[in-house]
Amino acid sequence: MKAEPGDRLGRADGRELRVLVVEDEGLVALDLASIVEQFGGTVIGPVASVSEALRSAAQQPPDVALMDIRLPDGDGIDAAHQIRERHGARIVFVTGNTDPETLLRIGKFGRAPLVPKPISIDGLKRAIQRACRDPE
Repeated sequence: MKAEPGDRLGRADGRELRVLVVEDEGLVALDLASIVEQFGGTVIGPVASVSEALRSAAQQPPDVALMDIRLPDGDGIDAAHQIRERHGARIVFVTGNTDPETLLRIGKFGRAPLVPKPISIDGLKRAIQRACRDPE
């Protein structure tokens, strides 16, 4: 799928969108990074843990964070709260965990989009665009 000019991920000021990829499955992380780059975004990471995500966000504040939920050293939803509060990043959850409890926790987070695994390229692009457009 080739990105058309209207498909590009960008900020309102015209600069490239900085996207932190937080995913502990290596191939999925590479896919997410590739999709972000395909649509003109700049990838921060990918990182595979909560501690790496918090450190990376502090060093290079992202516009958007693509967050897995179950990470080896903690919870992606808790980390997303910290990244949003400290750096103002928009959040998109990317997970295979769509059980009722997880969906309830994501729902309490706010208007953060959810992209279920396996990932749809178009679904991910739309979720990132929605996260950037919608107020939290």
